[in-house]
Amino acid sequence: ANVSYSARVGKLKDNRIAVWDVLSACEREGADDKRIRNPAANDFEKFFQKYRRIEKIVLNGRKAEELFRTLLLRCQHLPCIARVHAPSTSPANAGMTFEDKVLAWNAALD
Repeated sequence: ANVSYSARVGKLKDNRIAVWDVLSACEREGADDKRIRNPAANDFEKFFQKYRRIEKIVLNGRKAEELFRTLLLRCQHLPCIARVHAPSTSPANAGMTFEDKVLAWNAALD
């Protein structure tokens, strides 16, 4: 479906879903996550201090999960919040159909 950016943001807000990148910066040639170099994590400590009602973290793909685990859990003091992995929504994740991704994300958000 061709839905405008503002409509998509509105839908996320209506459902109380925040979207934030694990990384604040990195170097990468092309779109391949395997080529990420010099990753710098976002300040999740400050994020969770500001948004104290967050109940769950859903990580978009294996690379996001790996970076969250290696860059954040070891270095930042984070509250104990449920964390789940969902399949990457990237078109590069061709191993799953769109419908299967939707089902997996629905389960992760439930």
